[in-house]
Amino acid sequence: MPELPEIAVISRQMNKEIKGKRIADIEARQPKNLNMPVKEFVKIAKGKTVKNVSSKGKWMVIKLDPVYYMFINRGMNADVLYFTPKQKLPEKYQFKLTFADKTGFTIQFQWFGYVHLVSEKNG
Repeated sequence: MPELPEIAVISRQMNKEIKGKRIADIEARQPKNLNMPVKEFVKIAKGKTVKNVSSKGKWMVIKLDPVYYMFINRGMNADVLYFTPKQKLPEKYQFKLTFADKTGFTIQFQWFGYVHLVSEKNG
């Protein structure tokens, strides 16, 4: 199970790599990891820009502009892997987010985990 220091370090690393990037595409292979239907999740998140990445307890928090948060909980364990264009992606993952510059990240949940999208008004 990921511990708080590890979550904080990964959040800082993600902030360094993805801050300011615009979401171009999302693939969710396991809809049960999301807090809403895949089509709705993609429709809301696509086109939003990453304002910053931080952590709060066991959650990685991606602030999106305008007015949404993406919360990632790695559950028992999950590999969150950043990728660059032309880089070979892992074969197994449940979630993939791609930015306009063709970079992005994949998440492979080992047992359970969550990616939730919440409006700032409801957060």
